[in-house]
Amino acid sequence: MRTFIARALGILLMVLPLSCKDRMCCAIVDVGVDVYVKDQSGNNLMDPSTSGFYDQTGIKLFDLDNGVRTQLFNTNTNRYTIVQEGKDVFLRIFPKEPSTNSEITRTTYIQWRTNDEDVIESTLSKSKDSSHCTKVKCNGTVKYDSQTASSRRVVEIIK
Repeated sequence: MRTFIARALGILLMVLPLSCKDRMCCAIVDVGVDVYVKDQSGNNLMDPSTSGFYDQTGIKLFDLDNGVRTQLFNTNTNRYTIVQEGKDVFLRIFPKEPSTNSEITRTTYIQWRTNDEDVIESTLSKSKDSSHCTKVKCNGTVKYDSQTASSRRVVEIIK
């Protein structure tokens, strides 16, 4: 009987490591960027009660991928959304994640109105099952850098 138990335990110890592979239950995706657009007085231009506000239905977003500019639509992929938190109204964009373990920069054009556009460049890093946004530029100026920032990724555009 002891021999049987010893063999069974030996087989279990050999099989157990094979069944415990490094599996993560969920992917971590942290790439969202919040974009606030304000006038010179600090009024939120996404708020319909602000004079000269941007009509949310007229805002268009475009992704630049391999030199091709493609319009984004707010579908089930949720590449962007208009968020209202209390009195704050802002645009939250979700740049396309890298497909492989790497670091890339994604360019998103926000067309507020005809001939009124801003460019958001998001540097994204992917490793294993996580994607993170490490840097955000707006119109060429760094607005967020994970090395120095202590808060969420917020871009404020003054019109």
